[in-house]
Amino acid sequence: MDVTANPLLWIGQGAAVNALEWSRVAVSGVDTRDRTDNLIETTKQTVVDPYAMFRNLYQQARRAQAETRRDDRRATIPAWFPQGSANSSGR
Repeated sequence: MDVTANPLLWIGQGAAVNALEWSRVAVSGVDTRDRTDNLIETTKQTVVDPYAMFRNLYQQARRAQAETRRDDRRATIPAWFPQGSANSSGR
């Protein structure tokens, strides 16, 4: 959720805000599971080997994630950091 769209970040801090934030995370997880449950059940009933299919999908997603991170060419040290500015100027 975007920082500006999350009302809990505007309230402050404390036990009540932490409890609300964890409740939001839990409800979000249950909602995601509910939205994907029908697709998962349909897949289990129609595919010959659902385990192999889900394993394959997981491996594809992990490979894509690894490629995205490997291809990320952003600098790891910000230019404003003293070490970063020394490296970028060639000193």
